[in-house]
Amino acid sequence: MKTVSFVVGALWIVALTGSPQLLGQAPVGLDAHPSAVAGGTQFGPDQPITLASAIAHSLTVSLDGRTYGCGAATAFAAPAGADVLPCYTVQNTGTVTLTRHDLVDSRFGTILAGLSYNLAPGASAFLVNIAHAPQDPGWSSTWTAFNPGPIDVAVSADALAVTVLPPFLTCNGPTSTFSNGFPSGFSSLDAWAWSGDGEPGSTDFWDRASCGEAQNWTGARGDVACASSDLAFPGKYDTQLRTHAFSLSGQSSARLEFTMNYQRVNDTLTLEGSTDNGANWQLIENFTASVGTSRGVAGVRLVRSLDAYLGAPAVRLRWRYSNTVDGASDMYIQLDNIALTCGGGIFFDGFESADTHAWSSASA
Repeated sequence: MKTVSFVVGALWIVALTGSPQLLGQAPVGLDAHPSAVAGGTQFGPDQPITLASAIAHSLTVSLDGRTYGCGAATAFAAPAGADVLPCYTVQNTGTVTLTRHDLVDSRFGTILAGLSYNLAPGASAFLVNIAHAPQDPGWSSTWTAFNPGPIDVAVSADALAVTVLPPFLTCNGPTSTFSNGFPSGFSSLDAWAWSGDGEPGSTDFWDRASCGEAQNWTGARGDVACASSDLAFPGKYDTQLRTHAFSLSGQSSARLEFTMNYQRVNDTLTLEGSTDNGANWQLIENFTASVGTSRGVAGVRLVRSLDAYLGAPAVRLRWRYSNTVDGASDMYIQLDNIALTCGGGIFFDGFESADTHAWSSASA
């Protein structure tokens, strides 16, 4: 099977082309049942028959931005503003080629309007996007395929089951550790794969075992967010560790704390913020030198001001680790114990610092 893809706005549409598979043909002279639904299956007096024009549409989602493609989940749970990757799939289940396409999403409105694409009988296509988790549980989409006229109109709709979780990263709230995997609402995005051609970057943010490093070099306990260009296959990469949205409304001050061990070669590491769900990012810091001891358990606790974002109802952060040179092979970045201190307050458990590893060491 051959895969053909092209860009529609900020989205990708991928057509899976192969030998047409006719799924059925109506018997001659059989009338449609009055309960027939456009775009679906018509029922005759004795048996179901397939409309000449018919499609099957599904709306699914993935929470893993490290792999370009179509996720299979029909339900998900995430805090509002977390990265989600919706996928809109359509299959021509009829017997005529459909050449025009509309797609309407309950959250984003019209995505496709009269897109010209020949969808042959039996063929499928999917459209994928980088989006954010909604603030309410409703999410559905409707795909309409037809031929100019319009004639041969076929319609199919689907919906996702969404559970909106409370934000994990909050002012003076619990520290976000990676001991049990990525905290809810944190995500890893392979921006290189999503930048234009679908080819994956060589390096991604993973847990420690998946990235290949022998230990959590930040000095914190347990697992860690880790991207290792040194231990990955040489090549271009643009990997991002991203938070969900959190509020700084009504705060008089805000600072970000995190523990990091970063060994720089020819790569770029930046910390960036966004107030529009990742549509635009502003530079907070460009790390131009290594931080911590190379492959030694000696990370550094860093504190950075977020006062530029005070009053914003939805702030997102990302650590962006990249090198767009062919054959790139650098070192690594590890991050752990991420927390927010706001309004000059203390954390929920009474400590003024979010460095939980330091508390444990001091009390040992």
